[in-house]
Amino acid sequence: VKYIGVRFDITEQIAQEERIRQALEEAQAQEEELRQNAEEMAATQEEMKRINLEFNNQLRAIDRSTAVIEFDLEGNILDANANFLRIMGYTREEVVGRHHRMFATPEDAASQEYRDFWARLRAGNFESGNFRRIGKDGRVVWLQGSYNPIIGSDGKPYKVIKFVTDITESVLKEEQIRQMLEEAQAQEEELRQNAEEMAATQEQMRRLNREMEATLRAINRTSAVFELDPRGTIVRANDNFLRVVGYTADELIGQPYTKLVKPAEAQSIEFRRFWNRLQEGIPEKGEFELVRRDGNPCWFIATFNPLTDENDHITRMLVIASDITLEKEQEETLRQTLQQLKAQNGGSSPELLAELERTRSEFESVRRELTQQLDAAKRLTAFLELNAKGFITSVNDRLLDIMGYESYEIIGLHVDDLLDAPDSSYLKELLGNGHRPVEEARLKLKSKSGTLTQWSGWYQFSKTDTGELTRIRLFLNLYE
Repeated sequence: VKYIGVRFDITEQIAQEERIRQALEEAQAQEEELRQNAEEMAATQEEMKRINLEFNNQLRAIDRSTAVIEFDLEGNILDANANFLRIMGYTREEVVGRHHRMFATPEDAASQEYRDFWARLRAGNFESGNFRRIGKDGRVVWLQGSYNPIIGSDGKPYKVIKFVTDITESVLKEEQIRQMLEEAQAQEEELRQNAEEMAATQEQMRRLNREMEATLRAINRTSAVFELDPRGTIVRANDNFLRVVGYTADELIGQPYTKLVKPAEAQSIEFRRFWNRLQEGIPEKGEFELVRRDGNPCWFIATFNPLTDENDHITRMLVIASDITLEKEQEETLRQTLQQLKAQNGGSSPELLAELERTRSEFESVRRELTQQLDAAKRLTAFLELNAKGFITSVNDRLLDIMGYESYEIIGLHVDDLLDAPDSSYLKELLGNGHRPVEEARLKLKSKSGTLTQWSGWYQFSKTDTGELTRIRLFLNLYE
């Protein structure tokens, strides 16, 4: 038996087998990786399909619910959905290929702001807001939305999509509300002005009421005043009237006016006509003879003034009167004296009658001349008249102009309200110690502004035959 030993070097073979094994493992790993990649790719494709489906569904939802229009970067219309076309009143064929300015007013389309707007979109800037546009029929359409530049794979914008909602109705409602607010503000301003005018009117009415009250107080202080209801019942009488007729207020108020009238006169046709005219609202003025409480007559110059309500119904008669009883008594005394003279000289002697007529004529002539002179003096001289109690009953325009008063502000005041204190004391002293019919006057009067004005002139005192003071007249000139 013979053994032959053969030895082979398999190092390279083993190394190659190792390389093959590693290659197989790498191939298996790559195959597994490829399988996983394929699965991941399949999953990714499935996800992309789902996302794409969802995206398409969203786009369809947006397309159904939102107005959409597409533009190139120059503003030319590429497409528009049905919602946008319905809002603007166009068909797709009427808008595609035309420029966006077809929806703008000529003024807006020609403005620099409009050019800058599209320049910003071409630069990729997003724009949103409320936009005023013009529909096919020329009506104004308000759109709320956004202009969205779409960026390509090169990172540059290549078109613009606009998503809008029609807000015309809400804008119009807002405009209506704004107009209503402006109208409300205008009405509020008008009401404020009316309130101011009403306040001014009320203030004027208060001033007029104050003036009227002052006038009535002056009349009440210087005149005999009484009031009658429409039936002729006495409802008010002031102290001056009561003093003349000799009644108290309790005795007279509630009594008929005819209580003061002679019975024969109260039953006369003329009296009934007089009363009918008053009830028709016609004022009556004249001389009236009334009967005092003691039965003696008294005379008044009076005005009967019917007062009415807002419906022109007579509510009362306001009677303002001045007592002329003294003058009437003097006339009667003169008449009786003339009768006595006639009787003493054989009654109706023509010579006596002629002499009496000549005397009367001369007396009237002198009286007219004196009256004219007195009127002229009143125009050139400040004049003030007081009653026996010192209340102002008359004043002329010259004194009013210099003193700054209105007549209603001064008539009815007591003279002490105008006289400087020393002059007031002097007048009281003059009245207390006796005086001549005319006395020199040098005094200071307070003007409406409060300043003192110096006057010189004279006092004239009028009295009855029994020596009772009836009035005081002041004739004054400014004293430098």
